[in-house]
Amino acid sequence: MHIGANPSEIHWYAPFRDFIVLARRSTVRLVAALVGESLREMAVLVGVFAPLDVLVQGKPLTFRYVAAMLGVFAVLFVVGITLEVNWRWKR
Repeated sequence: MHIGANPSEIHWYAPFRDFIVLARRSTVRLVAALVGESLREMAVLVGVFAPLDVLVQGKPLTFRYVAAMLGVFAVLFVVGITLEVNWRWKR
C-alpha cells in the first residue's frame, strides 16, 4: 500500500503510528542508557588499571600522568552518568 492510496484503505495504520514512535524512543533510551553505563565502567577501569599498569612496569607515577588519568576518568564518568540520567530516569 502506498501513500497515494485511497484514504479508506489506510485507516489501519493510524493506531500503530504512536506505537512505532514509542518503540523508537524506547530503543533510543535503551541504547543511550547502555552507552552511558559502558562509559561509566570504562572510567572505573581506567581509574583502577592505569595506575596499576604504571606501577607494574616499575615507572613512577608522575603528576602529569595522574592528572591525565584523572581527566580521562572524570570525562568518561560524567558523560556516562549524564547519558544514563537523561535517558533512563528523566523521560
